[in-house]
Amino acid sequence: MSRTISQKTFDDAVKENIEEFSMTNDEAVKDAIKQFETQGVSLQNIITNSLKTNEVDILTKKIENLKKIVLENPSDPELISVLSDIKEECDDGIAKRVLAGECGLHSTLTNFLINNELMDETFKVGVLEVLIALMTGYPDLLDDNGFKIIENMLKDATSEILVILTLKWSVECCIKHELNRTKFLNSDCLMNSMKNLMEKETISPDILRVMCKLFQTFVLNDDIRAEIPLAHKHACQISNNFLSSLVKCLKVFKNDKKVLVAVLQALSAIIVRNEYCQYFVDAEGLVLLRDIWIENLDDETLCRNCFNLIKIIAGNDEVKAKVMEVIDVSIIVSTLQKFLNSAKTCSQGFGALSMLTLRNNNNCKLLREKNIDELIVQSIKIHATAKKLLKNICWLIKNLAQGNEKFISDLLTLGIEEILRDVLTKHQDCTFEINMALRLLGCEVTSQEIWTGEGRGICN
Repeated sequence: MSRTISQKTFDDAVKENIEEFSMTNDEAVKDAIKQFETQGVSLQNIITNSLKTNEVDILTKKIENLKKIVLENPSDPELISVLSDIKEECDDGIAKRVLAGECGLHSTLTNFLINNELMDETFKVGVLEVLIALMTGYPDLLDDNGFKIIENMLKDATSEILVILTLKWSVECCIKHELNRTKFLNSDCLMNSMKNLMEKETISPDILRVMCKLFQTFVLNDDIRAEIPLAHKHACQISNNFLSSLVKCLKVFKNDKKVLVAVLQALSAIIVRNEYCQYFVDAEGLVLLRDIWIENLDDETLCRNCFNLIKIIAGNDEVKAKVMEVIDVSIIVSTLQKFLNSAKTCSQGFGALSMLTLRNNNNCKLLREKNIDELIVQSIKIHATAKKLLKNICWLIKNLAQGNEKFISDLLTLGIEEILRDVLTKHQDCTFEINMALRLLGCEVTSQEIWTGEGRGICN
């Protein structure tokens, strides 16, 4: 785990460089960055660039003007333009967002929302847009007042635009902040409100898309301050509450490609246990996935997400057998052929196939009958620099080659050995996977002894 420091510690180090060693501001910042990185400190959440004096003055004056309007005349039409100006400032960079936070912008806005619940929706929209901009990459600002506002906004849910903005605000609160994610998921009020939104027969496509984004954010493992990541626990919590609703959405929104992509991505993020894979199949999710796939064979993004979801659910050995029964293998192969020039799609496709063929001889047989060997060779030739794709192909070769001399012979005839050895000279990162594939193909592999002892006894 990386070591972390506070913003104040970094700022003090820069100040010391300027005062004690007569460095310029740029030199002081560069030296501080170098020193902390040498010590193994992560500066991921530290602002390393400083604002000019005039920029500080301009933003500070705008925030003071906002505070004055909110205090004296909260219904002043000028408030909308003031909020818009501050949003632009916050969009300008993390340094300005940090300064705005230090000037009390977050508390000013949340108190304004709490004290003026009956204000016009236009004002609420403006405030929420500023909060989203302010907390992008800066989730530490969320406090009890802010969290209470989010709970109430989603519980009320009378305005679509306010629900969407509140969900977007929630997303920003949860990126790179494990404690916020846990707080959201442990809130019965929030979970019930989101369930009510999901279970509505007329749920807005835009609301659903943002909610799917929020589900994905809940299961991130991106907070370097978290000693024990809770991504798996969070995924289980979401699956227990929303898996059924998300599967139903595949049917309800079968003609909306953007929503389908969002739902597929959310499902791929939260299905993390064997029983969730099985539930997906039992709830007719696999049939719905097949129908969506067949109807959208020309949509690369949708097909790529179908591959990814199949890879996830194929982690269950019983489900992987069912996949090939429900989804014809020719659909999978033809999709790979269609998007052969796309490294991302091919990587997902071969990743899915490597999972489907792991410990399943019947799936291996079905795939070999579709001349997958030719597709493997073509893909390596086209994407010789795509490391992830190459690794997935090597794992697929491992599964298909075991105990099948004809498949091995066909691959060798197509020149797979020379192709893999050529790739091996260019990508040392793929050494293990390529050597594994070569060994199973019966080719000579040189094993490298990475470390040897010095022949001396062990001394206490």
